[in-house]
Amino acid sequence: MNNFDIVITWVDWSNKNFIKKMLEVGGRSEGCADGEFIEMKYLLRSLDKHKVNYRNIHIVYSDNHPPPKYLKETDRLFFVPHSKLVTDQSHLPLIHRESIVAHLHRIPNLYKYYYYFQDDLFVMNNIIFDIQINEFNNKKIHVYRKELKDKYNLTESCGLWNQSTVNSVIAIRGFNKDKIIIFEHSIQLFDKDIMFELEKLYPKHFLYTQTYKNQLTETYKEPYIICATCMFCNYLIYKKNFGELSFDDLKIYQIHTNTSIELHLLKNQLETSLNYWILNAQGNGISDEYPKSDKIHKIFYSFLETTFPNKTLYENDSYKNENFTDYTNDNYTNNNFTIYKNKNYKIRTIFKLFFFVMILYVIYIVLKKYNVLKKYKLISKN
Repeated sequence: MNNFDIVITWVDWSNKNFIKKMLEVGGRSEGCADGEFIEMKYLLRSLDKHKVNYRNIHIVYSDNHPPPKYLKETDRLFFVPHSKLVTDQSHLPLIHRESIVAHLHRIPNLYKYYYYFQDDLFVMNNIIFDIQINEFNNKKIHVYRKELKDKYNLTESCGLWNQSTVNSVIAIRGFNKDKIIIFEHSIQLFDKDIMFELEKLYPKHFLYTQTYKNQLTETYKEPYIICATCMFCNYLIYKKNFGELSFDDLKIYQIHTNTSIELHLLKNQLETSLNYWILNAQGNGISDEYPKSDKIHKIFYSFLETTFPNKTLYENDSYKNENFTDYTNDNYTNNNFTIYKNKNYKIRTIFKLFFFVMILYVIYIVLKKYNVLKKYKLISKN
């Protein structure tokens, strides 16, 4: 039974027109010189590999840049520009994540239940979908809590995210100094009907969030900007009497390479992620909007290609970028940075086995010399 849709938000931070339009309306740029932002290809492969029983996929993107060229529309995958979400075209462009997510329930032909994905999430086990939907039907949801201040500077890093989280709590139940519900980086189940209900109950919050652009001239909107995921979860718990479950039970594994990371630790982390339900990976060498790191890039995308090797029906076979790296060719998979086909790794493994056998042999000789084995009748006295 296909009882939910998948919604993925995607941005091409290398598109010059997109960055130009964003700056014109007062946004801040995370632009980069080039990039394919190809993580989503492997996100879709992960859905197929684990036989996630979704109905349709909606990829939401800005009108100021094309949709991902490495994918194509089908009867189950749809490209949805922001212009199809807004109630007034003057609200464009949507330049903040909070503004975009507050529109997602307006996607045309969206199913009642939908999962919101960012493009750096990968499914490692499909059990998470059944668990969340079954618990939702039993009026329970998983949430993550954290202590936050009541006021943040929206122009600082994470300021908008933190303030929208706090505003969502204030709108539903009022602020207190307890740990409050925040959106942790994972997939989020939504009920479209409840989102429309929220929009009707809190029209000013939604309107100001959906239209927010300039952080210098639109300060009057700041007390009303919300995080749709936090608003949704707070409403369910404090107004709809849903039970609260721990977010930690969902087995989300996060890898962030924004700070320094040793390559062998990255390999171990990637292998560990196979035992979890969702992998969130972002940072240098992984996402194109971050600083480049060729070594991390090769390790990470080799892992994705090895873990999710089968193409989906959504991949555009005619697309070929001159900067595209074929992660499956022999030259690449024999590279010393690869995880699974590293010749040096095989040599080290053989050496370790040989060394282990030699230690056992030495122990055997020593024990035999001092008649320990004969004493305990482990070898014949003859």
